[in-house]
Amino acid sequence: MHGANLGVRASAHLACGGFPEPASAEDHALVAASAAGGYRVSRPRDLRVATSARRASRAESVR
Repeated sequence: MHGANLGVRASAHLACGGFPEPASAEDHALVAASAAGGYRVSRPRDLRVATSARRASRAESVR
């Protein structure tokens, strides 16, 4: 599971505190918080997602 392939309902995102501040793996932390909060987490093995292989970010860093 990676953040580029992650979908979360806004209400669940807010109820779980949103993305935490760890230096990395914030997507994993949000999924763990969602599961701990009683939200259903689905990890379909047959779903394929294509993401960019670029190494330079398109967005400015906010940290």
